[in-house]
Amino acid sequence: MSNHLDLFDTSNYPREHFLFSEKNKKVVGKMKDETAGCAVKAFVGLRPKMYSFIVNDGKESEIKKAKGVSKSVVNREISYEQYLDCLFGGDFERHKMCSIRSDNHNLYLKSIYKISLSSFDDKRYWLAPHGVQSYSYGHYKTTV
Repeated sequence: MSNHLDLFDTSNYPREHFLFSEKNKKVVGKMKDETAGCAVKAFVGLRPKMYSFIVNDGKESEIKKAKGVSKSVVNREISYEQYLDCLFGGDFERHKMCSIRSDNHNLYLKSIYKISLSSFDDKRYWLAPHGVQSYSYGHYKTTV
């Protein structure tokens, strides 16, 4: 990574880290290390933009991402273990979310009960029963 430092935004690293640089801070197109140089202990990826991992940064913190789910629900109600259960159990989870909506410039509060965790990925063809190996649709090894 040090050979290609011009491709990365390492501004979230500790200042004493040898890769720390503010040169590419918030530059569009530069890759950013979500873990800030800390080692990843465990990772679960359910589908694109829905994943969780545990970072070994001295206190083992969880980083959880779920597109389309409010941040308050992700932070308060969803855990790394639920990502694992969803992957290996094949189930999905629903959560209630509140959001402010606008219709004709009239604001209102809407309560939505939607699927928050799901391992269903409509862009991949899964080979193993527990969703470990996959091919994209259109790959020559798929039967569909």
